Amino acid sequence: MTVLGGNAETMKEYHRIYEPYLLDPTNFPKFQILTYGYFFFAYYLSAVYGLLYPGQHWMADWSIIHAGAAAQAQFTYIFGSCHHRTPISLQCPKEGAPALVFWTINLTLLLVPHLFTWWCSKDVESFGNTHTLEGSKPVVEQTNGTTKIKSGKIA
Repeated sequence: MTVLGGNAETMKEYHRIYEPYLLDPTNFPKFQILTYGYFFFAYYLSAVYGLLYPGQHWMADWSIIHAGAAAQAQFTYIFGSCHHRTPISLQCPKEGAPALVFWTINLTLLLVPHLFTWWCSKDVESFGNTHTLEGSKPVVEQTNGTTKIKSGKIA
């Protein structure tokens, strides 16, 4: 709500103190947050469904896709916020509690999807094998003492 121009005092304070980069006139941060709102929120709802009703074998693959998207999104957002060409008034806080809040929120958004992917890959019975990783492994075939490597394929 803050990037959409909410007028609540707490939203204005959040912009001013914790994440001034959200006010960048290039609108990149606004687009980033809206992407989180539209796409990531839908994924989080489906992930909660998969956790409440185990046996959803799509969870492993979608968690990998989400972790990659979260990594790309957070790296670009964090580095854009810290970049030397970003105006000083819009850069991330450098010290004190505002810096702690900024780094806690953004590193959580970066690391939690990867930990969730790792957790899904460890529980094959509840979340299934990932076809994303299985399809990328080469298939090795040995016949008559020769080794032949084929491209990866999904069974």
